[in-house]
Amino acid sequence: MSLEKSLAANGKAMIEVFKTNVESDDQAAILVEEIHRNFADYKANFDLQDCDNILRIKSATEPIEPDCLISFLKDFGFEAEILPDDNAYNNRLFFYSEKNSRV
Repeated sequence: MSLEKSLAANGKAMIEVFKTNVESDDQAAILVEEIHRNFADYKANFDLQDCDNILRIKSATEPIEPDCLISFLKDFGFEAEILPDDNAYNNRLFFYSEKNSRV
């Protein structure tokens, strides 16, 4: 069983965060409505105050399909890319520095 399905089975929500080129509240409102209509298990919201015009997708029951969502937004004329998880990035840096440090 995949990690995503395991999380869903255990009642844990999955969240994916995207950087977008959505700029207006009107655009965001239309996209949220379309996302909810086409991806029934997703809960979407935008944070247009963030410099990356964030789109957050949450799903409690199904794995999030980032490529599908990115393609979906592209069909509406918008771009999106997954933002890396800061914790995963920091963990990689820590692992790298520990591995390459000289004592």
